[in-house]
Amino acid sequence: MPTTTESVANANVKAPWLLARLAQGLIAVAAVTDVFRMTAVRARLLHPTDASLKDSGLASMVYVYAMTLAAVLFLVWLGRCRRNAEVLSPGTAAVNGAWAVFAWLIPVVNLWVPRAFVVDVQRASAGRAEKGPNTALVNAWWGFLVAHTVVTGMGQLMGQGRSVPFIVLSEGLNFAAAALAVRVIQHITALQSTALSNLTSAVTA
Repeated sequence: MPTTTESVANANVKAPWLLARLAQGLIAVAAVTDVFRMTAVRARLLHPTDASLKDSGLASMVYVYAMTLAAVLFLVWLGRCRRNAEVLSPGTAAVNGAWAVFAWLIPVVNLWVPRAFVVDVQRASAGRAEKGPNTALVNAWWGFLVAHTVVTGMGQLMGQGRSVPFIVLSEGLNFAAAALAVRVIQHITALQSTALSNLTSAVTA
């Protein structure tokens, strides 16, 4: 049975830096476009004209495209990291690939299960499965992400799209979640880069 170092050498496994950078960039773009979307929607609600309706529709369309691309790239990045983690620490990130995607789409389940996937990948990437990883960064990101989702949902139900304090709160949570998502991507990719570099060095030594 091949060892971990042999598996890395045979599979030519690399840290997914390109995917990480693309995901980070699209997450930042999506966060910025959401501000324009919220502003345009508020303007349409306060002044329902043809012009405001057009601006609102355009801003919403751009946001949906940016958010969709960001989500897809994040999931592709996470999937690549999960496969790398299986090579680094076999059996510690063995969640089925399809479930790792669909869990993000199921209401209620997507409020807590996907976080466990990210923690598993971080644990395996750090090579400290027996001790457990430091989850403070992932927990902070997940907390702001869930808070933004809940606040935005409540605002839509209560019709608070006109409220400036609500918009500020929602966008503040969104920017915090986006910034921390960028940090999480950077942290896990860096962990894998270091671990894979060390294993590659061990193989070639």
